Amino acid sequence: MAKQPNPISSFTKRRFTWSQILVLLLIVLFMLVSLPTVILLTFGLLPTAVAFLIDRSYQHSATFSVGSLNIAGIFPYLLELWMDYNTMDYVLHKMSDVFAIAVMYSGAAFGWALFSSLPPVVGSFYAVVNKQQIASLKAKQKKLLEQWGDDVNDDEPAISGTAQTADQKTALERFDAGESNGIGGGSVEELDLS
Repeated sequence: MAKQPNPISSFTKRRFTWSQILVLLLIVLFMLVSLPTVILLTFGLLPTAVAFLIDRSYQHSATFSVGSLNIAGIFPYLLELWMDYNTMDYVLHKMSDVFAIAVMYSGAAFGWALFSSLPPVVGSFYAVVNKQQIASLKAKQKKLLEQWGDDVNDDEPAISGTAQTADQKTALERFDAGESNGIGGGSVEELDLS
């Protein structure tokens, strides 16, 4: 019987590469040099972190929507921090200022509003565009049926040389009556967007 590897021992034997150690050291150095910036970003980007934890979609649309507008709300205070006051006192003052918190977090709230409201608007726009395309294609199909007759109809073989009985309809008549054979005809139905 072959000896099974111990998953815990293989996990503890993991070695870090020099590039990983260098990146970690650069992050720690950045945090030490610009601690006020890191603290302001950490406090200001809390709604983005929540959006990242909640958003399980592949594209992370909520995270990008909330995060971009959240950064836009934080940016004036970051710019003021970088240009004038690079101190912890400034950061603590802004973290306790209700107006600054409202500006930072209202950007994130606007991002959530965009994320919630735009997909139904875009979906209804596409529904209208698709409805117009369907109507255009059906008009072209009707025109082809008028030009070519029953020969272009799929579902029944053309009866050549025999007279059409009263119960048989031409393809154009079936198209106008809305009897669909899977190809078209009839009215364009409403799309359900729910």
